[in-house]
Amino acid sequence: MMEWLGETGVFLGENPVLLLFAVIALGFLLGEVRFPGGLRFGVAAVLFVGLGAGYLWPETVFPPVIAPLGLALLVYCLGLQAGPGFLRSFRSDGLVLSLCLLASLAVLVGGCLFLVFALGAPPALATGMFAGISTNTASLGAAGEAAHQLGADADAVNQIILGYALHYPIGVMATLLVLHVLATRFPPRDEAPRDGGGPPVPQTYEVERTAPDGSPWTGASLAEACELALSRYEDAEGQIDFVHPETVLAPGCRVVAIARPAGHRKMEALVGRVSDTPLQVRWEGFEKARFFVSRKEVVGIPLRELRLDERGIVISRIRRGDVELPVAVDTRLQLGDRVRAVIRSGQESNVARIFGNSLTTSTESGYMSFVVGIVAGMALGLVPLPVPFLESPLRLGVAGGALLAGLVLGARGRTGPLVWHLPITVNLTLRQTGLLFFLAGAGLQAGAGLEAALPHAEAVWVLWGIGLMILSHAVFLGFAAVAFGGRTGLLLGALSAMQTQPGALVFSLSRASAHSVNSAYAAIYPLALILKILLAQLLVLAI
Repeated sequence: MMEWLGETGVFLGENPVLLLFAVIALGFLLGEVRFPGGLRFGVAAVLFVGLGAGYLWPETVFPPVIAPLGLALLVYCLGLQAGPGFLRSFRSDGLVLSLCLLASLAVLVGGCLFLVFALGAPPALATGMFAGISTNTASLGAAGEAAHQLGADADAVNQIILGYALHYPIGVMATLLVLHVLATRFPPRDEAPRDGGGPPVPQTYEVERTAPDGSPWTGASLAEACELALSRYEDAEGQIDFVHPETVLAPGCRVVAIARPAGHRKMEALVGRVSDTPLQVRWEGFEKARFFVSRKEVVGIPLRELRLDERGIVISRIRRGDVELPVAVDTRLQLGDRVRAVIRSGQESNVARIFGNSLTTSTESGYMSFVVGIVAGMALGLVPLPVPFLESPLRLGVAGGALLAGLVLGARGRTGPLVWHLPITVNLTLRQTGLLFFLAGAGLQAGAGLEAALPHAEAVWVLWGIGLMILSHAVFLGFAAVAFGGRTGLLLGALSAMQTQPGALVFSLSRASAHSVNSAYAAIYPLALILKILLAQLLVLAI
């Protein structure tokens, strides 16, 4: 057996690419194994397989560039996606949930510092404990890179990875257990959307009232007042046409509005009642069609500036990934979006040219801007930043630089001809690829030093880690329950976001309404992701 392992190690050492994908493949298989309660490790199992392979064949030379490459792809793509919604997370319920998140993470970081300075826990192990308890792989990469910058040896970096590996399964299991207890003891009820949620739907209204100043509504003023999209209208003489920004919607006409529930409530309050004869079912001279957005010229620009109505196009739906987005005058299209448009009959081919409507082009576009963004992130990561009490300056490194570049460029959307956003399918693919490369590379490198790191992993520190996790969960749920008592669906989504754990989100969606869970998850996920990456680096500096 030992002879076979030795020969296998030599063979894999001579074929590092084969070793990389073998670890990923075996990790996928292990990640699909379901434990009692439906628990599975998912892609995180790739790290465990990598640790095992590195431990069995410590002499194997693996390209050290793989892990940083994967980390850069992962963090940059996360930043691109989180950038547009980062500032929006501080609105309404998101602000309160953000404060709950800050309190929980403060407890977690403070607990790690207490273990190191008061109880003598190994500093590197405590840093890995933070990343593992919070089930955040990106923070693990950030901590390891920060340790490298400070001149830490390979043993210290291996301890960080070991601390993560020991506490990640505990983090996943504890989170699912808390979610299960919460959903069982306080069954979610149907919660009415408080932010106008729900998919956009069309509705025909009888225009019975003028604007508050006494003037007739126009297409632009009504769309802005009710925060919705207007499709077509029928005047008093029965003529049907598109609603343009300057279209006068005087009392006596009928208009089709596409909105979420909150928008429809505003329409009834400001304009008039719902019509008994829906205009949206009449299509003489019009048709509806779906198009892929693959033409960069229409991306990242507010819809009001595109003036699509002048070309006989009214966008009624925008689908990005699996999410239906509201349509408003300031909505910006992204590559890969699928739009549903109302157009004049016979104009489908002309409209298709406006949006591009090419799935191939959609998936191929944006790579130039992607490379420029990655280069910008790497450059930011190399900039020396003076820090008090440190002899040498600190650098953001791969994780910090790529995250900052992704957030800024993702929030900006486009700069001249460069469209920073990637189609959502491309973003998810690159992110998953980066995650797999990072986990496999980090596991293989750390596995070689696992024997030296294991003596530091005393059971007492694992028990302390469990206690810290319980305390951080209790703080978060305690504050959130006071602010949102009875809204179990919101609490499930918020806790899943606090853990930045997609598996927890899937579990929560199986127990509560999709709207309440998704809205809470989206409200604090970007902030939770960013804070964990930054706090992991600061934790390395502090201890």
